[in-house]
Amino acid sequence: MLKLAPIFQDYAVLQRGEKICVWGQCDPGAEVSVRLGQLYAVSRGDARGCWSVRLSTGDTARGLKLVAQSGSETVTCENVCLGEVWLAGGQSNMEFPMKYDARRQQAYELPPNMDLRYYCCPKVSYKQEPEDKNLENQGFWRIADRENLPWFSAVGYYFQRELSQGLDGVPVGVIDCTWGGTSASCWMDDQYLTGDLDTYLALRRETEKLDLPRELETYRQVNRQRNTPEALAAMDRMMETPIEVPSGFVPSPEEIEQFRRTKYAPFSPFSADTLYHTMLEPVIPYTVKGFLWYQGEEDTNYPHLHRELLKQMIRCWRDAWQRHLPFLLVQLPTYKNPGGWNPLDYVPIRQAQEEAIRGTDCAWLVCTLDVGMPYEIHPKQKQPVGQRLAYQALHHVYGQELASDPPQVWHVEKRDGELRIRFSDCAGGLRLRHGNTPIRLTVNGETRIWTCTAEQDTLTIHIPGLRVTDRVRLEYAVVDYCEPTLFNSVGHPALPFTVVV
Repeated sequence: MLKLAPIFQDYAVLQRGEKICVWGQCDPGAEVSVRLGQLYAVSRGDARGCWSVRLSTGDTARGLKLVAQSGSETVTCENVCLGEVWLAGGQSNMEFPMKYDARRQQAYELPPNMDLRYYCCPKVSYKQEPEDKNLENQGFWRIADRENLPWFSAVGYYFQRELSQGLDGVPVGVIDCTWGGTSASCWMDDQYLTGDLDTYLALRRETEKLDLPRELETYRQVNRQRNTPEALAAMDRMMETPIEVPSGFVPSPEEIEQFRRTKYAPFSPFSADTLYHTMLEPVIPYTVKGFLWYQGEEDTNYPHLHRELLKQMIRCWRDAWQRHLPFLLVQLPTYKNPGGWNPLDYVPIRQAQEEAIRGTDCAWLVCTLDVGMPYEIHPKQKQPVGQRLAYQALHHVYGQELASDPPQVWHVEKRDGELRIRFSDCAGGLRLRHGNTPIRLTVNGETRIWTCTAEQDTLTIHIPGLRVTDRVRLEYAVVDYCEPTLFNSVGHPALPFTVVV
C-alpha cells in the first residue's frame, strides 16, 4: 500500500536549499520513514492513509536515492538530484514541444545533459481519460538527450538551459502543467472565481441542463478519434509547418455546435477549475522556486476580465503552495486577428497582462513582440522566450546583475516640435532597428507626419509644427500584428505603450 506521490520518480529534481515536502499514501496509521542521502524524517498515515514529511535540503547534489519505507514495504527513486525547480503553466505555446521548435536540430546535436530534467503532468480532465488516449509519454521525469528532448516544453527547455548556465551548471527541473486552448480560469480553484469572474463558472453551470452522461460518452468518442496514431501524426505535420498565409479552414457548423455545446462541461479541459483539480493539485505542494506562465490567447473572449483573472490565479497558486513564490509571465506576441468564426484580439490581453503584473508583488513580465508571426498562432522560435524568462529569474530571483526587463516608459516631456519619451531598463541605451516603427500619432485628433530618433534612454518623436499646447496621442505597437523596431542594447523589445499629453 506504500506509495510516493506520482511526481516522485527516478531522475526527479528536488529544490535545493529548502524545506521540501515529500508525501504519499500508506495504510491508515502506518509509520513511514523517508531518507534522502543523509536526511531522514518519519511520518504516520492519517485515517485516509495520507502521509507527508519535510526534509531540509542543502546545496546542489546529484546521484541521490529517495527512499520511503513502511514495515516491509520500500519505494526507491534513483538518480535524484538537488537543484532548481520551476513549474511552467499555460496553454499551447508553453505546452509547445521541442519537436516543433525552429531550432530543434541544433538542440538535438548537443551532448546529453543529465542536469536538465522535465516532468509533464498527465493531461487528464475526467476520470476515464486514461482509457481514451495514450498517456505513456507523460507522468515521468526525462533527461535532456536526443531521445527525450523532443517531448520537452520548448520554452521550458530554453529557460532551464539558460538558467543552468547562469547558475554555474546547477541541475534545473521543469514541471510542465499545461493544456492547449485553456483559459486561466481552468487552472484556478473555484473559490477564487468570484464577483465578475463568476462569468467562467456560469459557463459551466449552463451545461448542467444537458444530459451530461450522454455528452461525456460522445466527448470520449471524439477524444479517442483525436488520439489515434493517424490523427496524432497529422497534428505533428501541421505543428511542424509554419502557417505563412491566412488559413481558410473553417470547421463545419455541426463541429462548431458540438464543440461549443460541451466546451465548458465539467469533464472538459476548458471548464473553469477542472484542470486545477485534475492536473495541478496532484503536484501541490511539490517544492518549487517559482512559476512560469504563457497563456492568454483563449481569454480573448473576455478581455475585460483578464487583469483580475491573472491576479486571482497568482493568488490561488501562492495560497496553494502557502508561499509567496515568484511569477514570471510571457506577454503575448504579435498575431493578426483572424476575425471570422474564431476572432483573437491580443491587444487588450497584452494590456491586461501588463496591468496585472504591475499590480502584483514579486511578478515580472517578458515581452515577446518580436517573435510573433502574422498568421501562426504558435510561433516556432521559442528560444528567445525561454531565454528572457531565464534572464528575469537570474536577475530578480537569484540576484544577478544583468539586464532582464523590457524597456518601458517612465517619463514624457512635450516641447515645441517634439515629444521626448524616456525609458527605464535600457541597458546600454535604446536602439531603433530598421523598418517602419509601429507608431500611430495624432495631434489635436488629426494624424500628423513624424520621424523618430533614439539616443541613450530617450526616444524623440519629431513633429513639425507641434506646439506645447497641442494635444498629442501616441501609440506604439498597440496593434494586433507589427514588426517592432524599439529595443534596448541587449535585444529586449520595448513594451507596447500609449502616451497622451
